[in-house]
Amino acid sequence: MDEQEDDLGREHLAFASGMTMEEVVRSTVRASGDAMMAQVRREAMAARLRVRGHGGTITAMDRMWMRQAIDLAGRCPPSDGAFSVGAVLVDASGQKLACGYSREDDPHVHAEESALGKLNPADARLTGSALYTTLEPCSQRKSRPVTCTEHILRTQISRVIIAWREPSLLVADCVGVETLRADGVIVDELPDWADAAHAVNAHLLGLPQSDKT
Repeated sequence: MDEQEDDLGREHLAFASGMTMEEVVRSTVRASGDAMMAQVRREAMAARLRVRGHGGTITAMDRMWMRQAIDLAGRCPPSDGAFSVGAVLVDASGQKLACGYSREDDPHVHAEESALGKLNPADARLTGSALYTTLEPCSQRKSRPVTCTEHILRTQISRVIIAWREPSLLVADCVGVETLRADGVIVDELPDWADAAHAVNAHLLGLPQSDKT
């Protein structure tokens, strides 16, 4: 029945347009091909955006690892001149490789730097891995010559997940997210975890501080 309806439709189009049936068929095939090419172009664009780090699907595992990163941030020795950040590094199969937090073993070490420092940058397990960090990786710093963004780009980490962007409090314009995305790293944000990340930095942000007694 569908084929008969298609044939009738082509006959009506031929009659209305003055084209032969052969011309109508060629026109229909061409239109179908154009639609397919348009779909291919849309899918290719979507793939390019994903590769260049414009986000992906957030999963329950993403939230679980971010929860762990938040907990690590709570272990940071307090500082009046630096954020408290936690980071968890997970391989492509979902296994934890390393974790770290700000000032973990050095007054100047950053969370991402601490986690990555526990692995060889050439470790094959870093290929396709994901880094969960409670704050946007730094793109400039005074205490060390290499930023966390640069540390990440020196590895095969393919995805970075953050809870919030670095505010212009200690650094005027952090561009960690933009730099990572420009180099092909996927960056996803979990803004629903931002409040928890803010809480461990309440003393810097001028927020009410919880009583930890």
